[in-house]
Amino acid sequence: MLANRDEGGAISNTRMAIRKVRGTRSGYEIPFDLEVVTVGENYDREPITTCVVNWQTDRTSTSAVAARRERWPTSSKVFRQALLTSLADHGIRAWPFGNEGSEVRAVALQAVRTALFSINPADGDDEAKRSEAKRKAFNRAVEACLGRSLIGSVTLNGVDHLWLIEASE
Repeated sequence: MLANRDEGGAISNTRMAIRKVRGTRSGYEIPFDLEVVTVGENYDREPITTCVVNWQTDRTSTSAVAARRERWPTSSKVFRQALLTSLADHGIRAWPFGNEGSEVRAVALQAVRTALFSINPADGDDEAKRSEAKRKAFNRAVEACLGRSLIGSVTLNGVDHLWLIEASE
């Protein structure tokens, strides 16, 4: 549960954050408000209260808006282009979470690497240094995108595959 707290202790922008979940979208937030309800009185006739959660599905939290705006960092946009191209050219239907999970369009990791190497310039004195720079950039991009839940990864029949995680997942 998340909220913003001011210096006086008042809270605002209350929301429940889904950070990790198997087989569906993670990283989204559901805003809510708390309604104070009186459930009785104590022996001094002071009210006994509790709270009821009112989910605000029509309200979008400010952090969720910011997350959507900054979904793909600038450093990963070339990788995203390579992934989209590879998915269009070599993508397959896959069910990475078994029959009960959702279907995705996945592509072999090697196909994405090849596409990125073809469109990503690298600096270096010779071909070996340029290849090493491209390899490191590819590995950094995969790690960064996996860490931000922008892509998914699974091994299918001994081959590593990637897929794009949509913003609505």
